[in-house]
Amino acid sequence: RATPRRIVLGGAAVGVVLICIVAATHGGGEFPAPPPAPAAAPIDAATDPAAPLVAQASELAERGDTEGALGVVVPARRLYPDNAALAFLEGKLYFGKYWWHDGLKALHDALRLDPGYRQDPEMIKLALRAFLTTPDPEPELAALLDKDIGEPARPFLEDAAKKNPNAMLRARVAAELKHVP
Repeated sequence: RATPRRIVLGGAAVGVVLICIVAATHGGGEFPAPPPAPAAAPIDAATDPAAPLVAQASELAERGDTEGALGVVVPARRLYPDNAALAFLEGKLYFGKYWWHDGLKALHDALRLDPGYRQDPEMIKLALRAFLTTPDPEPELAALLDKDIGEPARPFLEDAAKKNPNAMLRARVAAELKHVP
């Protein structure tokens, strides 16, 4: 039975999570440009049979139809398990739903299939946003930044450690910087 005390405590907890999400997604100013390096391989529609599926799912996602986009990407991943762009898109879609476990699996696949994603600013921002959005430290999200992406994440972490408006998140990012090679 929900007592007034439980309702107040639950509302406070939701408020803290929302503040963290807003601070993580809106705070910290612009991210710096990444160091010059090869980015993920561009999709060539002429030679990549998955390119039309990536385009279709991306269009659905841009219109806010995450479920429709996943409805295209998930079966496409079974057809083209070695396609890094599909894996990355699946990870982005799952991260957008805060489904960290599924998103991490897909992003790890993308990094394995195309190491150029380590330099991709969108990948790094996605990983940082997920790290900042979780109310409690999540070791797997931290490892995505400091072990899987590594050095290319450093300028983004340094920026967030200096400019994020939430002192607690700045401290958390500063602590994570110590683990980046």
